[in-house]
Amino acid sequence: MPIRAALAALAALLLTVSVSLLLSSPPAGAVPGWSWPVEGEVLTGYRNGDDPYAGGQHRGIDIAAEAGAPVGAAAAGTVRFAGVAGSSGLTVSVRTSDGALDTSYLHLSAVAVRVGEKVDAGQRLGAVGTSGRRSAEAPHLHFGVRDAGSRHAYHDPLSYLPPPAPRAAPEPPRVPVPIAEPAPVPVAPAPVRAPDPVRVPAGRRVRLPAERRVRVPAARRFR
Repeated sequence: MPIRAALAALAALLLTVSVSLLLSSPPAGAVPGWSWPVEGEVLTGYRNGDDPYAGGQHRGIDIAAEAGAPVGAAAAGTVRFAGVAGSSGLTVSVRTSDGALDTSYLHLSAVAVRVGEKVDAGQRLGAVGTSGRRSAEAPHLHFGVRDAGSRHAYHDPLSYLPPPAPRAAPEPPRVPVPIAEPAPVPVAPAPVRAPDPVRVPAGRRVRLPAERRVRVPAARRFR
Protein backbone atom coordinates (compact mmCIF):
# COMPACT_ATOMS: atom_id res chain seq x y z
CA MET A 1 0.00 0.00 0.00
CA PRO A 2 2.72 2.57 0.83
CA ILE A 3 4.46 1.69 -2.46
CA ARG A 4 1.30 2.28 -4.45
CA ALA A 5 0.73 5.60 -2.71
CA ALA A 6 4.31 6.64 -3.43
CA LEU A 7 3.96 5.69 -7.10
CA ALA A 8 0.70 7.62 -7.37
CA ALA A 9 2.31 10.70 -5.80
CA LEU A 10 5.28 10.41 -8.16
CA ALA A 11 2.99 10.12 -11.18
CA ALA A 12 1.04 13.19 -10.08
CA LEU A 13 4.29 15.13 -9.63
CA LEU A 14 5.54 14.15 -13.09
CA LEU A 15 2.23 15.16 -14.62
CA THR A 16 2.37 18.55 -12.92
CA VAL A 17 5.93 19.17 -14.10
CA SER A 18 5.07 18.13 -17.66
CA VAL A 19 2.09 20.47 -17.80
CA SER A 20 4.17 23.34 -16.41
CA LEU A 21 6.88 22.82 -19.01
CA LEU A 22 4.30 22.62 -21.77
CA LEU A 23 2.66 25.86 -20.73
CA SER A 24 5.94 27.72 -20.25
CA SER A 25 7.61 26.54 -23.45
CA PRO A 26 7.64 29.01 -26.37
CA PRO A 27 5.46 28.29 -29.40
CA ALA A 28 6.89 26.29 -32.27
CA GLY A 29 9.25 28.31 -34.45
CA ALA A 30 10.11 30.78 -31.68
CA VAL A 31 13.30 31.37 -29.73
CA PRO A 32 12.94 32.56 -26.12
CA GLY A 33 13.65 36.25 -25.75
CA TRP A 34 12.86 37.15 -29.37
CA SER A 35 10.05 39.43 -30.47
CA TRP A 36 8.85 41.03 -33.68
CA PRO A 37 10.78 44.23 -34.47
CA VAL A 38 7.61 45.85 -35.81
CA GLU A 39 4.01 44.78 -36.11
CA GLY A 40 2.75 44.21 -39.62
CA GLU A 41 2.09 41.80 -42.44
CA VAL A 42 4.98 39.96 -44.08
CA LEU A 43 5.08 41.28 -47.63
CA THR A 44 8.02 39.21 -48.90
CA GLY A 45 9.26 36.01 -47.34
CA TYR A 46 12.74 34.55 -47.02
CA ARG A 47 14.31 33.05 -50.16
CA ASN A 48 17.94 31.93 -50.12
CA GLY A 49 19.70 29.10 -51.93
CA ASP A 50 23.07 27.43 -51.73
CA ASP A 51 24.62 29.89 -54.17
CA PRO A 52 24.89 33.25 -52.38
CA TYR A 53 25.27 35.04 -55.72
CA ALA A 54 22.24 33.53 -57.45
CA GLY A 55 19.47 35.88 -58.49
CA GLY A 56 15.99 36.05 -57.03
CA GLN A 57 17.11 35.65 -53.45
CA HIS A 58 15.71 37.54 -50.50
CA ARG A 59 17.83 37.21 -47.38
CA GLY A 60 15.26 38.28 -44.87
CA ILE A 61 11.62 39.27 -44.63
CA ASP A 62 9.86 42.52 -45.50
CA ILE A 63 7.33 43.64 -42.90
CA ALA A 64 4.74 46.23 -43.88
CA ALA A 65 4.46 49.18 -41.51
CA GLU A 66 3.62 52.85 -41.57
CA ALA A 67 6.41 55.32 -42.14
CA GLY A 68 7.80 56.46 -38.80
CA ALA A 69 6.62 53.40 -36.88
CA PRO A 70 9.11 52.48 -34.14
CA VAL A 71 11.46 49.57 -34.84
CA GLY A 72 12.53 47.52 -31.81
CA ALA A 73 15.38 45.07 -31.34
CA ALA A 74 14.21 41.53 -32.05
CA ALA A 75 16.71 40.22 -29.49
CA ALA A 76 19.01 41.72 -26.89
CA GLY A 77 22.57 42.45 -27.93
CA THR A 78 25.13 45.08 -28.89
CA VAL A 79 24.87 47.53 -31.79
CA ARG A 80 27.57 46.71 -34.35
CA PHE A 81 26.57 49.18 -37.06
CA ALA A 82 24.29 52.21 -37.31
CA GLY A 83 24.33 54.29 -40.46
CA VAL A 84 23.91 54.24 -44.24
CA ALA A 85 24.75 50.93 -45.92
CA GLY A 86 24.53 51.56 -49.67
CA SER A 87 21.28 50.42 -51.26
CA SER A 88 20.06 49.20 -47.87
CA GLY A 89 19.70 52.79 -46.72
CA LEU A 90 19.78 53.61 -43.04
CA THR A 91 20.66 50.33 -41.33
CA VAL A 92 21.18 49.05 -37.80
CA SER A 93 22.96 45.76 -37.07
CA VAL A 94 22.82 44.15 -33.63
CA ARG A 95 24.85 41.14 -32.50
CA THR A 96 22.88 38.98 -30.09
CA SER A 97 24.02 38.71 -26.48
CA ASP A 98 25.28 35.16 -26.97
CA GLY A 99 27.45 36.35 -29.88
CA ALA A 100 25.97 33.80 -32.28
CA LEU A 101 23.87 35.92 -34.64
CA ASP A 102 23.70 39.34 -36.27
CA THR A 103 20.26 40.88 -36.76
CA SER A 104 19.87 43.64 -39.35
CA TYR A 105 17.19 46.30 -39.81
CA LEU A 106 17.13 48.04 -43.21
CA HIS A 107 15.45 51.01 -44.98
CA LEU A 108 15.01 53.03 -41.78
CA SER A 109 14.03 56.69 -41.74
CA ALA A 110 15.83 57.41 -38.45
CA VAL A 111 18.35 55.75 -36.14
CA ALA A 112 18.04 55.97 -32.35
CA VAL A 113 21.17 54.05 -31.24
CA ARG A 114 24.93 54.23 -31.72
CA VAL A 115 27.67 51.66 -32.24
CA GLY A 116 28.67 49.86 -29.05
CA GLU A 117 25.38 50.51 -27.28
CA LYS A 118 23.79 47.55 -25.54
CA VAL A 119 20.09 47.14 -26.23
CA ASP A 120 17.34 45.01 -24.75
CA ALA A 121 14.78 43.07 -26.75
CA GLY A 122 12.09 45.48 -27.85
CA GLN A 123 14.25 48.59 -27.30
CA ARG A 124 13.76 51.21 -30.01
CA LEU A 125 16.45 51.16 -32.68
CA GLY A 126 14.93 53.58 -35.17
CA ALA A 127 11.88 54.15 -37.34
CA VAL A 128 10.40 52.57 -40.45
CA GLY A 129 11.18 54.40 -43.67
CA THR A 130 11.97 54.12 -47.36
CA SER A 131 15.70 54.84 -47.45
CA GLY A 132 17.88 52.89 -49.84
CA ARG A 133 16.94 51.24 -53.11
CA ARG A 134 13.94 52.31 -55.17
CA SER A 135 12.12 49.10 -54.28
CA ALA A 136 11.73 50.55 -50.79
CA GLU A 137 9.38 53.30 -51.96
CA ALA A 138 6.58 51.70 -49.94
CA PRO A 139 7.41 51.96 -46.22
CA HIS A 140 8.48 48.62 -44.74
CA LEU A 141 11.18 47.04 -42.62
CA HIS A 142 13.59 44.51 -44.06
CA PHE A 143 14.67 42.25 -41.20
CA GLY A 144 17.50 39.75 -41.59
CA VAL A 145 19.28 37.17 -39.43
CA ARG A 146 22.69 35.67 -40.20
CA ASP A 147 25.58 33.98 -38.44
CA ALA A 148 27.73 36.48 -36.55
CA GLY A 149 30.45 37.92 -38.76
CA SER A 150 29.28 36.03 -41.87
CA ARG A 151 28.27 37.67 -45.12
CA HIS A 152 26.29 34.79 -46.59
CA ALA A 153 25.11 32.44 -43.80
CA TYR A 154 21.57 33.82 -43.54
CA HIS A 155 18.63 32.21 -41.77
CA ASP A 156 14.87 32.54 -42.10
CA PRO A 157 13.87 35.13 -39.47
CA LEU A 158 10.49 33.45 -39.02
CA SER A 159 12.25 30.48 -37.42
CA TYR A 160 13.30 32.77 -34.55
CA LEU A 161 10.21 34.96 -34.16
CA PRO A 162 7.06 33.91 -32.32
CA PRO A 163 3.94 33.37 -34.41
CA PRO A 164 2.22 36.66 -35.15
CA ALA A 165 -0.76 37.50 -33.00
CA PRO A 166 -4.05 36.58 -34.69
CA ARG A 167 -5.86 39.51 -36.17
CA ALA A 168 -9.20 40.47 -34.79
CA ALA A 169 -12.14 39.62 -37.00
CA PRO A 170 -13.43 42.64 -38.89
CA GLU A 171 -16.54 44.22 -37.51
CA PRO A 172 -19.70 43.42 -39.48
CA PRO A 173 -20.97 46.31 -41.57
CA ARG A 174 -23.46 48.45 -39.79
CA VAL A 175 -26.86 48.50 -41.45
CA PRO A 176 -28.64 51.78 -40.85
CA VAL A 177 -31.94 51.37 -39.06
CA PRO A 178 -34.75 52.87 -41.14
CA ILE A 179 -36.45 55.73 -39.40
CA ALA A 180 -40.22 55.47 -39.55
CA GLU A 181 -41.97 58.57 -40.78
CA PRO A 182 -44.22 60.11 -38.15
CA ALA A 183 -47.91 59.39 -38.61
CA PRO A 184 -49.86 62.40 -39.82
CA VAL A 185 -51.71 64.16 -37.06
CA PRO A 186 -55.38 64.71 -38.00
CA VAL A 187 -56.25 68.37 -37.93
CA ALA A 188 -59.91 69.18 -37.29
CA PRO A 189 -61.20 72.14 -39.32
CA ALA A 190 -61.88 75.22 -37.33
CA PRO A 191 -65.62 75.57 -36.56
CA VAL A 192 -67.40 78.16 -38.67
CA ARG A 193 -69.31 80.51 -36.48
CA ALA A 194 -72.78 81.41 -37.65
CA PRO A 195 -73.49 85.11 -37.84
CA ASP A 196 -75.38 86.55 -34.97
CA PRO A 197 -79.08 87.14 -35.74
CA VAL A 198 -80.25 90.70 -36.21
CA ARG A 199 -82.09 91.68 -33.17
CA VAL A 200 -84.97 94.12 -33.51
CA PRO A 201 -86.11 95.84 -30.38
CA ALA A 202 -89.61 95.00 -29.39
CA GLY A 203 -92.26 97.49 -30.50
CA ARG A 204 -90.09 99.01 -33.22
CA ARG A 205 -90.93 98.78 -36.84
CA VAL A 206 -88.28 98.21 -39.37
CA ARG A 207 -89.04 99.90 -42.67
CA LEU A 208 -87.76 97.99 -45.59
CA PRO A 209 -87.03 99.86 -48.78
CA ALA A 210 -90.00 99.84 -51.17
CA GLU A 211 -89.67 98.66 -54.67
CA ARG A 212 -88.69 101.32 -57.11
CA ARG A 213 -90.14 101.37 -60.49
CA VAL A 214 -87.94 102.37 -63.31
CA ARG A 215 -89.69 103.99 -66.21
CA VAL A 216 -88.39 102.88 -69.55
CA PRO A 217 -89.06 105.33 -72.39
CA ALA A 218 -91.03 104.01 -75.33
CA ALA A 219 -89.19 103.09 -78.44
CA ARG A 220 -88.53 106.00 -80.62
CA ARG A 221 -89.03 105.86 -84.28
CA PHE A 222 -86.54 107.25 -86.69
CA ARG A 223 -87.49 108.45 -90.11
